[in-house]
Parts: sequence; C-alpha cells; structure tokens
Amino acid sequence: MTTRIMIVDDSNMIRNRISRVCQAEASADCEVVATARNGLEALSMCAASNPDLVTMDLTMPGMDGEACIEALVKRYPNLLILVVSALSDKATAIRALKK
Repeated sequence: MTTRIMIVDDSNMIRNRISRVCQAEASADCEVVATARNGLEALSMCAASNPDLVTMDLTMPGMDGEACIEALVKRYPNLLILVVSALSDKATAIRALKK
C-alpha cells in the first residue's frame, strides 16, 4: 500500500529535498500528494489530498507548525505527523510532540 505524504515547510529547498527522497525510495511505496508553504495552506490542502502522513516544519509564516498540528489533529485524529525542523528550541519541539 502506498503512503500518501503531504510536505509542509516554508523552504522550497526542503520541500523539494523531501519530495526527491520520497521519489528515490521507490521501494518505500510513498507518494507526495501535496506540498504547502505554511499551516494555512496545509489545512486547505489536507482534505483534497487525503494524506496518510504529513511532514511538518515548526517555524513558518502565517500559521506555524504547532498551530497547524493542533488543527490537523482535531480534524483528522488518525493522521500521522512527522516534525521535520532545524529548530534547536527544545521547549517548542516538546510542545509540538505533545500535540
């Protein structure tokens, strides 16, 4: 079964890199179904793209990753969210993981 992935990151370079990794790992059976530049875009794209897994950056303009995680979990309680961030602030990372 193919895992449907949505990538959420304000960095075009990171979105492209994660997408390329998914495409290169054909044996991993994953497909990038959507990419978003911030949490607001992610919320609007999630229903249409129906991902199984979301990779989520924490620091983004508009709506950050923490707020987006909270909103996504409320709407889609079975959605898997993988935080992918260069943020070194441990308190923020712990809050995100708890959500």
